[in-house]
Amino acid sequence: VNRIFQKREIANNSFFLNDELIDLNNMIDIPIFVIEGKNDDISAPGQCLAAFDILKNLNDKFKFSYLHPKAGHYGIFSGKAWRNNIRPKFLNFISQHND
Repeated sequence: VNRIFQKREIANNSFFLNDELIDLNNMIDIPIFVIEGKNDDISAPGQCLAAFDILKNLNDKFKFSYLHPKAGHYGIFSGKAWRNNIRPKFLNFISQHND
């Protein structure tokens, strides 16, 4: 919470892992899949899409997103919406980009 949300290390591209800068500008061809729920009351829809703005050099063909019309914050990765709708899309994304 401190590093990600309070210090905003990822948003400021100053995130270190094991004393090494994880330079987000180097991400140019890594597929990213943003999943959001329209009824999310913790991370409002569109908030997670900001990840694409942070990844300035990521080619658009590697940016994927899905907004589930009925899922809330916890429903994105649990329950009926996850099992029936989101999980299949997520597994398909992994299968398509598993090289």
